[in-house]
Amino acid sequence: MRKLIVQEWITLDGFAAGKNGQLDFFTSLSPEQNKQSDLDQLKLLEETDTILLGRITYQLFAGYWPAAASDAEIIANKLNSLHKIVFSNTLTTAPWGE
Repeated sequence: MRKLIVQEWITLDGFAAGKNGQLDFFTSLSPEQNKQSDLDQLKLLEETDTILLGRITYQLFAGYWPAAASDAEIIANKLNSLHKIVFSNTLTTAPWGE
């Protein structure tokens, strides 16, 4: 049996975005905090073979990660190579990766 690992970005008030939908908390990390976060993410991704995404997260990721430079974003290569399953009632295709 395979393991299911759940990772959620959520704030103390129960949301992952500001009241106007902004995601600026991602860019508020110091360079050292960002590097440590990326290293933690890479470690998790090394144990991952498939990721499950909702439509909004998929669209955010697909709009950024496929073109992210792997030297600047240490998780880019691994994230781009993973098998992805997208849950959506409105998308008819999800063209990120194979």
